[in-house]
Amino acid sequence: MKRYRMFLLAVAGALAIAGCSDKSPSTNINDPAAQSRLAAIDEDRLVRNALEIVPGSVSSVSTNDAETPLLSVTVAPASGGSVIVTFDAVNNVIAAVSGDAATHTASVAPGPYFIPLSLAVELAQREVRGNVLGWRFERNADDNTWIYRIEIRDSTGLRHDIALNAISKSIIAANIL
Repeated sequence: MKRYRMFLLAVAGALAIAGCSDKSPSTNINDPAAQSRLAAIDEDRLVRNALEIVPGSVSSVSTNDAETPLLSVTVAPASGGSVIVTFDAVNNVIAAVSGDAATHTASVAPGPYFIPLSLAVELAQREVRGNVLGWRFERNADDNTWIYRIEIRDSTGLRHDIALNAISKSIIAANIL
């Protein structure tokens, strides 16, 4: 038992020393040079990720100066229009994906656990028949689930916002705008 405790103390000491070493891979995010290097590496990776979500050609890449930096990649899919894929640049995760009316038939797949855009549009149009004006894939702030919001104009000219759970396919809300 005594040897076991000595072993644990030795391991804990080694880990503490390694954590304080100058060769530690951690980066000081307040260092402008480090921020620049990380931004360049992450931007390339996030652009590749955007093209996996929406196949097409990149037309622009932009960032914001908010407390949580966002990187937006605008992609032109083969079907036309434009899709904006927005990432949380700090955590390298999707923040949102949105598109205009021309892109609702584009091959958009935000990830393996989520339904594709084509199915979300189909389900929304079962709820409200009409023309798709735009769409958005985002995290619902109320319950932290991922949703699609599909905006549809019906035959009478009313605009509807249909919210669907991006995993369960269930309609969360259908509102007239």
